[in-house]
Parts: sequence; structure tokens; C-alpha cells
Amino acid sequence: MYSRKFLNPEIIPRRYQLEIVSSAIDNKSTLAVLPTGTGKTLVALMLMDHALQSSGRQIVMLAPTKPLAEQHAKSITGLLMGAPKEFDAAAETVLITGEIAKTKRQELWKKRIAICTPQTLRNDLESGLAMDIGLCIFDEAHRAIGNYAYTKVAEYCKGISSHVLGLTASPGGDAEKIQEILQALAITHVEIRSEQDIAEFIPKAERQWVFVELTERMKQGKRILDEMVREKAAVFRAFGFRGQLGSKKYIISLFPQIKERNKIVLFMAYSHLIHLMHLSDLLETQGGTICVEYIGKLRAQTDRKGLQRLVNDSRIVRLERMLEGEPKHPKLLKLVEMVRAQPKEKIIVFVQFRRQIELIVEELWQFGITAHKFVGKKELSQKKQQEILERFRNNEFQVLVSSSIGEEGLDIPSADTVIFYEPVPSEIRSIQRRGRVARTRPGSIIYLIAKATKDEAFYWSAHNKERKMKGILQGMRKKTEPKILKPQAPGPETPDTSGKPVEDQKTHGRLEDQRTKKKGQMTLGDFLG
Repeated sequence: MYSRKFLNPEIIPRRYQLEIVSSAIDNKSTLAVLPTGTGKTLVALMLMDHALQSSGRQIVMLAPTKPLAEQHAKSITGLLMGAPKEFDAAAETVLITGEIAKTKRQELWKKRIAICTPQTLRNDLESGLAMDIGLCIFDEAHRAIGNYAYTKVAEYCKGISSHVLGLTASPGGDAEKIQEILQALAITHVEIRSEQDIAEFIPKAERQWVFVELTERMKQGKRILDEMVREKAAVFRAFGFRGQLGSKKYIISLFPQIKERNKIVLFMAYSHLIHLMHLSDLLETQGGTICVEYIGKLRAQTDRKGLQRLVNDSRIVRLERMLEGEPKHPKLLKLVEMVRAQPKEKIIVFVQFRRQIELIVEELWQFGITAHKFVGKKELSQKKQQEILERFRNNEFQVLVSSSIGEEGLDIPSADTVIFYEPVPSEIRSIQRRGRVARTRPGSIIYLIAKATKDEAFYWSAHNKERKMKGILQGMRKKTEPKILKPQAPGPETPDTSGKPVEDQKTHGRLEDQRTKKKGQMTLGDFLG
């Protein structure tokens, strides 16, 4: 049973967080599945609080990226406190990354609480580092598959009987993958709370589906590509291949068999089919500009005769000419229209392709809308990424146009509206994107969908996978009812605020917009999730 001691008294845990912590205390290893932005970090802090009271062993919290590790270190030093003789969070908490010299890390590992990236800990353990980890917390636990560093750390923890807590918003919609995560982390108990389970505690996020029609020229181009795809698929059928020959994922899975056949005609059909399918996806979900640019990149590879045969096909040449004068994708026009209608809203637009990000930012600026692109480390250093996020947090620009880098692993500010420029087929990515809105106030989630295209297929794919994931996890939960606990009565020096909305409480930190918070909402919203 959880009894708070070192947790900041200004924080009032929600009922579901207390239930999960109580269960995690009773069970040696637990996976907690909570929607993004609903307080997974506080669950970790409460379990740390319990570990500090019940054991003298070390506490380790792992995060997949340095910025996320920095965020957790900030949360711990800000929300765990106690008398200096008992526990000094600032003095006993350390952030450890691979940027710190190995010789210096040896001393830092002696601290009571270590926040680190998994690769750093794995490397030091493999070099002979001995640690007495009493509690190990794996944030973004869905990464614990294959050879990812989490698996090696978990193996070490299992050998020294560490208490384990995994945190994720989305472990995946495949039963085998979920089981792999549970086995990798030696998880024996699952706690899951869906958005519906905790609806009373979180602001409402309204979902909207905005459909657009492709232009006639785009539809004509799509018919050209579909015809060429059917021709290449016929080559596979001629060699006895069956199955979903219209699926790029399926075609890619056939490569080992194609390699074994060692037929030039099959290799060429395979290459052409993959490129044609990608062209088709670009045309219907991104537009003519990006489609033409992709053809240009293929044409530039003059040393690849097979590709030259494809791009010089009269139909591709006709498609290229037809699309050069094509107006902007209807989704881009609709996006600008929607953003212009919300001049005071903070908006995040998630986009699949980097070139499309640039086009969107350019288009928004043409209409006087302040926007900034947000992409990965190949183009933006982590320092630059943090600067952009801080500017967005401070309302220096209205729209953040982000690649997948903004989906997890970074402290992304909450937005009023999240727009999916195109749906993604991954349930994990879809959940992570949605979690960027309605953390402390109501918001909107908008899906831009081109009718009768991959957009529709991808949306339903993610939707069905997410539903399947929830069913699998619910089946894995223990049948016992979770313990329902109430926050402890405040001490003599702490005012009784349990009956008031937390936004009415005085804190030393910044309060969010108080008019839109709900009863039971935690203070210090920056540390949620």
C-alpha cells in the first residue's frame, strides 16, 4: 500500500494513479498503460517515493532519448522532496548520458536515483559495472523488443531481483509483440486505463474527420499508376506468386524468395513495383509536386538501367508532364483554411514526409501564419530542437509542423489542436500523436483524409490495431479488482484542498489556464505524462 512521504504535498494524485501504484507495489513487475499526457510520470514518482521509504537500493529510470531523460530528472528534483538528512532530491538525483566520460560516470552511478538513456547503462553494465538496482522504470516500454538496450538492462535487473515498472501509452496491437515486451521486461502484471476509463479526469479531445476529393488530374494520374502496378504484379503471378500483390508490405516480404529465384525479370519487376506503389502513395496523399520531385530523383540515378527504363516509360513521362502544372493538393488548401480559422489556437501538424513539411510551412507563411518545421537530428541538433520547442511553448509562433520526431521521446508542449496531415497505419504512432493535445484543457484532433486513398486505409488500420491492442491487454490483466485508494489526509501544515479543483490551489510553479481545468486535475501540469 502506498503511503506518501517524499512526494511534493501540492500534488494530489488521481484515483487511477493510486490504483496503479498500489498494484505495482503488490506485484514484482508491472506494465502500466496510460494515454499520453495523463500522468505516467507521476506513477513513476510515487513508486520511487515508496522505494525510498522501503529500501536502501538504487532507483533507475530509463528514457529512450536525452531530452526525455532531462525532463524526467527535472520532474524528480521538482516533485520529490524531504528533510536533507533523509533524502535530498537535488543532491541524490543524477542525469547520466553517453556524453559524460565513462570515468566520471563510475562515480555518478553511486547516486540514489539515476536517470539515464538505456544505451549508456547497457554499455556500462557490459563493461563490468555492478549496481544494486532495487527499482528500474522503463519509460516508453514498447521499445523493449529485439536488441534494443532495454532488453539487456532488464536481463540484468532480473538477475538481481529488481522491482520493475514499464510505462507506455501504446505497446502495440499485435499479441506476439506485446508478449515479447512482457517477456523482455519480465512483466507479470498489466494495468491498463483507456481514455474512457479516466474520462472524468482528463479534458475532452474532440475528434474531427475532414475529407477532401482528389482533383481530376490526380485521379487520372492514379489510374495510370494503377495500370502499371497491375502489369508488374502480373509478372509475379506468372512466376507462381499469389497473395496480396497489391500490398507494398507484402511485396517487400517476398524479397527473400525473389533473391532465391535469381531471375533478372523478377528483380526488375520487384524494383519497379515498389517505386510505382510509392509514387501512387505520394500522388494521392501528398500531391503532384512531391510526386514529380520523386520521379526526378529516380531519373537522376543514371547508373541504374532498370530505373531508367521505368522513368522513361511513356506513361511516366506523361504523368510527369500532367502533374507539373497541377495545383496544390486539396489537403494543403484545406489545412490552410482550417488554421486561418483558428488564429489564436496553438496547433501541431504531424506530417509523414519531410519535403511536405517544408511545403506546408512555406504555404502557411504565405498567408501570414507563423509556422516552424520540426524534424530529426539529421537536420536539427537536439539543442536546436529544444530551442524550437521552447519558442513554441512561449507562443512565439502558432504552428509546429512536425515529422515523427514529435511523436515521442521529447517534451512537446501541449497544443489546442493536433492535425494529422495524413493518418498513419501504426496504432502506436497514432496514440502518441493524439497525446499532444488536451492535456490541461479541451482540444481538437483533426484527421485530413483524401477520399478513396491510402489515407482512409491507414486510418482504419490504426483504429483496428488500437482496438485489438486494448482487447489483448484487458485479457492480460489480473481478474482481481484494483485497490481503490484515497489521497492521504493532509498534514497539519498542509491545507485541506482535497475537495477543491487543484487549479484553485496555490503552487510555487506556473498554473495553466484555470478556467478550463477539471476537478481532480494535478498541479504543475508540465510534469504530466
